[in-house]
Amino acid sequence: MEGKSTRVGWSFWLLWVLASTVGGIAGNSIATSSAKSWAVAGTLIGAGTGIMQWLLLQREIPRAAWWIPASAVGGALGLSAGMGLSERGVFVCGSLSGGVWIGILTGIPQWFILGRRVSQSGWWVLASILAWGVGWNVGFAIAPGTAAGAGMTFAITGAVTGLALIWLLSHQELQRGRDGG
Repeated sequence: MEGKSTRVGWSFWLLWVLASTVGGIAGNSIATSSAKSWAVAGTLIGAGTGIMQWLLLQREIPRAAWWIPASAVGGALGLSAGMGLSERGVFVCGSLSGGVWIGILTGIPQWFILGRRVSQSGWWVLASILAWGVGWNVGFAIAPGTAAGAGMTFAITGAVTGLALIWLLSHQELQRGRDGG
């Protein structure tokens, strides 16, 4: 791995949760006041989150700036699919299916960024599905359609994906150590 730092831990996790929450809330605030479609809203939310997460990732993986457009594209596709299904009444455990689709369609573009730089990065997509499935459901169950509900969703997704990222980056360090590189 060519990143500057390969030591990540609980401080990284806490910053990741904070970055995910702040970026998501910022993007969501802009989206709720100006977006005319779910795709535009998803792009704004994904870009806001991606920018904040990139601030941390740039120290850990090379070419991390691609995380921003990957998150924006994933947000556009994910929110369009997730809300489209929810609006059509396609539900599994409440709104879980919407969150799962957001997780899939956000996780895949982000996985492309991690793919060649982090070993076992395929786990990222599963972590994204779990994070959005749980975060979406909890946020909207407790405070539907509110800033508090959105903040809770982003905090939960950040917590879950942050744990996954710590594991992936730590595993990468161990892998690198075994290879002698």
